[in-house]
Order: sequence, then C-alpha cells, then structure tokens
Amino acid sequence: MNALLEILRQLKLEGMRAAVEAMEEQGSSQLEDLRPVLLRLLDAESAHRKQLTTECLTIKARFHYSAGIQSVATGVDRNLGQDLLERLATTRWVSPGQNVLITGPTGAGKSYLASALGRQACQHGHSTIYFHCNRLWPMLAAARKRDTYGKELRKIAKTELLILDD
Repeated sequence: MNALLEILRQLKLEGMRAAVEAMEEQGSSQLEDLRPVLLRLLDAESAHRKQLTTECLTIKARFHYSAGIQSVATGVDRNLGQDLLERLATTRWVSPGQNVLITGPTGAGKSYLASALGRQACQHGHSTIYFHCNRLWPMLAAARKRDTYGKELRKIAKTELLILDD
C-alpha cells in the first residue's frame, strides 16, 4: 500500500491519495482488486510526465547535435574510457556545480560529446543550455543594448548545466 500512496504523493494527486487512504481505513475489498491496475496506470503517468519534462528541457537547451551517450565512441585513441563516460553519464557532477572541460583537436568530437552529456542531463531532469560562444557573445551584447542584459544573465545563472562550445 505504501508504494501506491508514495506514487500518488510524488505525482501530487492528493485527492486520489486521500480517497485511497479512506478506502484502506474502511477495509474496502475493492481497493485490493484495483491496486495492480492503479499502480500500472500511475507508473504510466509518471513515465509520461518524465518524458514530457525531458522533451521540454531538451528543446530549451538547443543542442547542436542529436547525440546520445550510447553513441559516443570511447577508447585509448580518443582518450576517453568507457568507465569515465559511464561516470559522467550519471550526471552526479551537475548538482554540486562541478565542471567538465572537454579538450582535443578540431574534429575530435568535443561538441558531440558535450551534446550527449547535455541530453543525458536533460533526461535526469537538469535544466541545460547549449551555447556556441560565437553566438553567445553577440546575443549578450544585443541584450545589453536592449537593457535586458541582467535578465539574460539571470536566465543563464538559473540553469543547472551551461555548455559553452567554442
């Protein structure tokens, strides 16, 4: 029963949660028959909400590549091990505000890797913005002229993951 109530609480379905608790207190036999169906429906709703959130975060981020972590090449020649990629893919480094600096020669796939990590962060619910520096600086200069510079900086500062691509 606790799993059902917890999912209802997470989805902020307080009316349904109260009704389920009332049915439980009354010892309703209908609740036991409905429990598997309710859990399935609530899991589907939870997955749907997560997918919508991921899509929204991904659109707002404006990635340069449609990259995924699973398609990033690793190996000694790329100086990127599978274990490091897997650790970065957890996105545990985003919340404490740690930085990742990706270096390498032109054409090595730095932008692709940054996009893949950004998309992974979106899938974990982190707000992300991807900027090419040659577009960011003129955008900030134009914002300064329009007196919206502070607003743009606040928007960037609120973002959990900022990707700057040279």
